[in-house]
Amino acid sequence: FLPRPHHPPRETPDHEFPLVLTTGRLYAHWHTLTRTGKSPKLNQREPHPFVEVHPDDAVELGLREGQLAELTSRRGVLRLPVRLNPGLSRGLIFVPFHWGDQHGEATAANYLTISAIGRIAKQPEFKYCAVRLAPAHDALAPEPPYARTRQADRPIRRIVAEASVPSNLATTSRSRTS
Repeated sequence: FLPRPHHPPRETPDHEFPLVLTTGRLYAHWHTLTRTGKSPKLNQREPHPFVEVHPDDAVELGLREGQLAELTSRRGVLRLPVRLNPGLSRGLIFVPFHWGDQHGEATAANYLTISAIGRIAKQPEFKYCAVRLAPAHDALAPEPPYARTRQADRPIRRIVAEASVPSNLATTSRSRTS
């Protein structure tokens, strides 16, 4: 291995987008749910996307656990329920990427991420982009997401009900400029 010089992120927080978004995996799911999304037990554990925020940041932003929040970047907007996580650094926001467009645009974390790629490895910069987070006051209530069985291609709405999915889970809009 050859050490490479550090390059700062292409997009950094500013007055309009003061927080940093990072995306990642959850232990109950793998990539885009193509396998784990077919497991009722795994879907029951993590049935829907969310936005994680440090409790102190949530207080400053007027957010509480379970509340629907609007997460905005220069590329798009998601509306997701809030989870408080004291393990996050202040100013850092986390959204899992698993749901993609499978359950609607409201769950596609990468609509917010930047399309910049690394200069050498050409890897996308999915782990760092500037965002703002605020309470969502005008959220719509879409059909809740649900799992499908392998044996019968019919919804299993019981799983969603047992998991207590917020009825006003998410709506989104996206604006792609790149």
